[in-house]
Amino acid sequence: MMLLRRITQHIKNQNWFAVFLDFVIVVAGVFIGIQVANWNELKKEQQLEKQYIQNIISDLDDQLASINDQKVIETQFL
Repeated sequence: MMLLRRITQHIKNQNWFAVFLDFVIVVAGVFIGIQVANWNELKKEQQLEKQYIQNIISDLDDQLASINDQKVIETQFL
């Protein structure tokens, strides 16, 4: 019974504003951490997209050069 009374007294004496403030700070920290992780992931995806576009442009340039070379060869034989 003494233990229960001590626990009850401790809960009554607790500064609940400080507990709430600590809770808000932890939640805000987790939220900011998640937002930073999402922002970083988006940045990585945008860089990957840019690399894909550059690769497509390079492939198209190579194909165009190949087509032009083939065109020159065909006109020489005609």
